[in-house]
Amino acid sequence: MGELKKSIELKKELIEGSKAELEGRKIDLENKKKELDNIINETEKEEKSLLKVREKAEKKIEQRLLTAYDRVRSSVKNGIAVATVMRSSCSGCFGNIPLQMQSDIRQNKRIIICEHCGRVLVDHSFAGEEAVAE
Repeated sequence: MGELKKSIELKKELIEGSKAELEGRKIDLENKKKELDNIINETEKEEKSLLKVREKAEKKIEQRLLTAYDRVRSSVKNGIAVATVMRSSCSGCFGNIPLQMQSDIRQNKRIIICEHCGRVLVDHSFAGEEAVAE
């Protein structure tokens, strides 16, 4: 009988410790939810302004190009349809880009699509990124 009472006491202590930990985690969760709400409110204004810029840009772009862009954007995992060429590879899928294609991308002759992931490829200088030593 002594062993059973000790076992019951240990279980009760374990339950009390778990309840205290649960309460602490609930408080942390509430704090994190408040932080997330603040971040969402801050970025919502920026998102609206960027959507207005996008709408203006959409009016200047051919419909077939816009349709292709939206199709690529919806098919890729992170929703980013434009990738830069860094270290001779696509920054979206890290597939190797042939030298001739890299040259065409640098010269902005035409729209180049990555043959591995389907993203539109642009030169890092066009995207506003700093060059990485190749």
